[in-house]
Amino acid sequence: MADKIYPIAHAKEDTNEDESVMLSLFLDFLLKDAIKNPDQLVPYTQKMSDEMDELLANVVFTKTFS
Repeated sequence: MADKIYPIAHAKEDTNEDESVMLSLFLDFLLKDAIKNPDQLVPYTQKMSDEMDELLANVVFTKTFS
């Protein structure tokens, strides 16, 4: 049972690794879907970028340390 107790640093590394794996799986899914269904792709336009900039204009991003 003692081998299941990890120092906090390792727990954080495991979380980062888990997040990395999940992101990788998600991106793999998106790529496979894009290859399988290229007719469903929508180009990212300047208008979309401007709308996103407007939505995020008043959002304050902060970095937190755990």
